[in-house]
Amino acid sequence: MFPFERADRWSVYFNRAEIILKAAEGRKGQKPLFKPSRATAIYAHNACSSRTQSRAAGTTLIATNIAYNEHPPCITPFDALEKKYLDDLWLELAHRGSYVILRAVVNPNKYVSISIIAEDENGEVELVQIYNQDDRRLPVSIVPEGQVFIVKEPFFKTTSGGGTSIRVDHVSDIVFLDGEDERIPEKWRPRLRLLARRPLDWKEDGNRFYGGKQYFEAAQW
Repeated sequence: MFPFERADRWSVYFNRAEIILKAAEGRKGQKPLFKPSRATAIYAHNACSSRTQSRAAGTTLIATNIAYNEHPPCITPFDALEKKYLDDLWLELAHRGSYVILRAVVNPNKYVSISIIAEDENGEVELVQIYNQDDRRLPVSIVPEGQVFIVKEPFFKTTSGGGTSIRVDHVSDIVFLDGEDERIPEKWRPRLRLLARRPLDWKEDGNRFYGGKQYFEAAQW
């Protein structure tokens, strides 16, 4: 590919993204016109992961992040926030005074953000893009499949590709829940699985992570 062809391709990409995002402003406070099914969302996520891995072999990837509608982090105490579900979210708004609790249904992709598909208690799914996490950690150690987490005052937006997502820019706006945290919905609590583990199982997991120089993960065990 000639340099001018590469530049033209990026120009088309950014021009298209600008058109989509400007149109999104006109739909602020509305519901999405289209929501992909759970199966479609998961398929698209996995397909993106496969493409990224194949392109990464022997090539240099250029990451892009188109930021707009910047909003400050949540400063409201958690106990004062009202629980919402994915169907309660409106486009291009940070939902002040609210939170959603979600569970990852896939392992993450990493490009600029950590991207996952997550579900709420009703089984509805949405793309979640998590920014500004610790680059020293593997994305799968931050939000693996099955991880339950809270997003405070979620910002629901149109992506540059024309889809929708919850975008988390502030590290203080996402809370990863572990084990028997009382905020985890009962049907998501891993009580039986955790109780079935022996102390030796925990030790072996910790040693395995430590041996692989995955020190953050080792400290959790």
